[in-house]
Amino acid sequence: MGWRVNANNLNLNRDYLKADSPEMQAWLKMFNTWMPDFFIDTHTTDGADYQYVLTYEMELYGDMEAGLTDWANNIFLKDWSAQLDTAGFPVFPYIVFRNWENPESGIDNSVGAPMLSEVYTSLRTDPDC
Repeated sequence: MGWRVNANNLNLNRDYLKADSPEMQAWLKMFNTWMPDFFIDTHTTDGADYQYVLTYEMELYGDMEAGLTDWANNIFLKDWSAQLDTAGFPVFPYIVFRNWENPESGIDNSVGAPMLSEVYTSLRTDPDC
């Protein structure tokens, strides 16, 4: 896994919840003002060799409202991935190994931590959050 930090040695991709960095504080101010209906975080990894043009990560394991999770799984992802596949750009879910150093440990698909963008923004879809 790649690890990219700002001048204060903070990884912005892990700072959504704590907002220790001035960059994330500014981003959160923009996000809270705008409150988008749909959010996509795109970034690369420089530590894994995925054989797909694009891998994606969506919070589909229990953090979102049930209807939104159903739409993401059964409508958005199916249509989006089919269109990209037809265009010659097959996509695949981003994977995390149960033990990152050991691919034989299996794949971990579970609720993520809110320090990550896809979890933080998914939790924010809940008006009570």
